[in-house]
Amino acid sequence: MTERVRIMFESDTGVETLWARAIEGDRYRIDNVPFSTPSVSLGDVVEARSDSSGLHFEALYAKSGERTLWITVHEGFASPTGEWLLAHLALLGCAHEAATQTFLAVSVPALVDLDELSIELLTRGPSQVSFDDADPNRMHPLPAAPGSPAVAQLAALDAHLAEEFQKLLALAALSPEELDR
Repeated sequence: MTERVRIMFESDTGVETLWARAIEGDRYRIDNVPFSTPSVSLGDVVEARSDSSGLHFEALYAKSGERTLWITVHEGFASPTGEWLLAHLALLGCAHEAATQTFLAVSVPALVDLDELSIELLTRGPSQVSFDDADPNRMHPLPAAPGSPAVAQLAALDAHLAEEFQKLLALAALSPEELDR
């Protein structure tokens, strides 16, 4: 595996340095989830130029299919909402990196329906969870209104996921000997 390098990305919010791996020439594959760099996701291929201060982003060469969401859980990840979110993201196969006790950068795999995930987050309510799509150019349809069949289906799914999460917590509490039984 190639060695990781750091590439500097300049945006309106400042400079973020992302890990990447060299592919060929001046092309690199992004190797972590961006916290503030818009329109770039885990696995994307970028072109970068080198100077005396390091590597600098030049252009996006190819999208990976991953999408980046920035999610804030206002009560923190130790809250019931935070625990639900982390378990739900794990079930969906989403990679994430925490910047603080309340802020996550999340990589959403291409096979996960981003609109459905957005609706699930919206059903938590803006007082508990807020999120932004890191790609300002991506368009989404408006989420389903409360009381719609889609929201009712999400409520049923949420109950199922909560039950499965409790089972996982119970398994995690077992010793290796108890698991072998």
